[in-house]
Amino acid sequence: MSEPQGRVYRSGDDPRIQHPAPTADDPSRYEPATDDRTAAYSPDGHAEPTAAYGEPTAAYPGVVEPVPPAPTAAGDGLYRSSYAAAREATGLMAPVSTTVADPAATGTLPPQAGEPDIDEGGTDAGGRAGVFRNSAVMAGFNLLSRLLGYGRTVAIGATLGLTIGNAYTTAVYSPQMLYELLMGGTLTSVVVPLLVRARKRDADGGEAFTERFATLAATMLLLVAGLVTLAAPAISWYLTRGLPIHGVVTSLSYVMLPAIFLMGMSALFQAILNTRGSFAAPTWAPILNNLVIIGFFLTFGWIWPDEPTVDSMTTPKILVLGLGFTIAMAVQVVALVPALRKVKFRFRPRFNWRGMGLRHIAKLSAWALCYVAISQIGMTVVIQIAGYASKSHASGTIVYDYGFLLMMTVNGIAAVSVMTALMPRMSAAAADQRYADVAANLSLGTRLSSVLLIPGTALLAVLGPDIAMVLFRYGHFDHAATVSTGLAVAMAGFGLVPFAVSQLQIFTFYALPDTRTPALVNVPVVIVKVAFDLLALQFAPLDWLVPLLLLGNAVSFVVAAVVSYALLRRRIGPLGLRQVASTLVRLTAAAAIAAVPAWLVDRLLSDALGTGRLASLAAIAAGGAVLGIVYFVLAYLFRVREVSEVVGMVRRKLGR
Repeated sequence: MSEPQGRVYRSGDDPRIQHPAPTADDPSRYEPATDDRTAAYSPDGHAEPTAAYGEPTAAYPGVVEPVPPAPTAAGDGLYRSSYAAAREATGLMAPVSTTVADPAATGTLPPQAGEPDIDEGGTDAGGRAGVFRNSAVMAGFNLLSRLLGYGRTVAIGATLGLTIGNAYTTAVYSPQMLYELLMGGTLTSVVVPLLVRARKRDADGGEAFTERFATLAATMLLLVAGLVTLAAPAISWYLTRGLPIHGVVTSLSYVMLPAIFLMGMSALFQAILNTRGSFAAPTWAPILNNLVIIGFFLTFGWIWPDEPTVDSMTTPKILVLGLGFTIAMAVQVVALVPALRKVKFRFRPRFNWRGMGLRHIAKLSAWALCYVAISQIGMTVVIQIAGYASKSHASGTIVYDYGFLLMMTVNGIAAVSVMTALMPRMSAAAADQRYADVAANLSLGTRLSSVLLIPGTALLAVLGPDIAMVLFRYGHFDHAATVSTGLAVAMAGFGLVPFAVSQLQIFTFYALPDTRTPALVNVPVVIVKVAFDLLALQFAPLDWLVPLLLLGNAVSFVVAAVVSYALLRRRIGPLGLRQVASTLVRLTAAAAIAAVPAWLVDRLLSDALGTGRLASLAAIAAGGAVLGIVYFVLAYLFRVREVSEVVGMVRRKLGR
């Protein structure tokens, strides 16, 4: 497919990596982008390369810039970074900065023109039906993976209890942090654009380049995994010095850190599959990962049913937990091999790396590395403070994870679909320099997301303790830890709206396209977050440290939204702030009023039924229903346009 004359992509991201598949309305928007060195695109989209890999050519004068990866609501079980797509569904540590749900990070890339995944020979309706069938299958896999990810999250606390659960989550974070810091930012943000470009550009469909790149990545991953495994004592000392769990974290790290190699290979194989139009295996392989992890936890609980303690963590117990993590990643990697063979990829090592454009690859990954490094600085502070909070014997890193898990779950339900729907429109408008339309879509996305996120905040704030009781009070995860988790869930809810707004704003930067500004915005955001966390450490009681860490996330997201708003207004003009503010104020008023009767219902049921799981379930059902009904009635009476339109649509359907 060649680019129509007059259609210009000025820099940055390959739109195919960020958006759903091309549509009949605008199939051209998924052509490769160029960088800032050119404003034109070659009319011959299949011209052969005339320069080294990764360097500009006459046909492809620009190269795709990296997009920093981020957490999504995928729940795909891929152990990656603090931005990993699986973060909120696996109980692993979450970001402290304004990370973005970038589809590139989840390994989803729309099929390209001429690739075998779409039946181009069939009718248009038949092709769409195939896409719908594939989408339904993948949606089912994603739902199953999300449920299993939740099961794995609960299994950590139920099997290990609070103390060893804290040790496990801290140990799991070590390979995540180091993989992302040393390799992941480059792999997830650079590999897909390079493979796409080589596949369209080279006479062999990019086969040789892919094999050379895979060999280079595997070599670097092996080297990194070996070095950081040797450094396990220093890493665990940095994260847990002075804590009773230090020795357990060190022992687990020795077994888990080699998984860095497997994380990278999984990300690489998923990228190769997606650039060749294969999406099923990367979707269901993480299900196996989750099943293996759950199986190891069940085995641990069956062999050692008593709650483990620091003194009782023998070598066999360490091996079961640590190898469960590593073997699960190995299973996920092996599960991708048949799919690779199906798309005719054979991993033949090629060590002739000269001419690959390594210098250019390093240049492309610089901003991604900057983004990652800044975020990891903030994340290590969270790990250390949450670990210190474990001295209360009712809190710690696992409580932080549970709180962030609930926040991201609500965000995934209420906001991600809005972002997914708006991104193609925003990118198309930005490509045509219709900046007023970009601003209008940003305003629309903010208002639509807030319709559900604001009552979501009220729901978590009022019913957080009940939600924690129903979801996490199992096995060795005791009542005191559950109470702390409920408070963490309540505080995490205040980050919902600013997190979603900051995501939308950074998506807007990507659509312009601009990947440098989000990395720079991350600097003051992390500074504010770290300052807030250190103040909490200085003045707050132990039981409040983890909830305040989650509230600090909300504060940092507000800073990100304010800074990004100022930069975007300067870049694309007025953003409709008055309309957004009016909507947010009315929605907030409706949610605040609705929270009062919901809280009263919760208190009445707690007094009548007690504090058990069934009582909490009844409180969630009754309190949630009251909150939802009162909120939407008030929002309609307050003339919130977005709610009125939904009510009008329902009325029209009922009137037929």
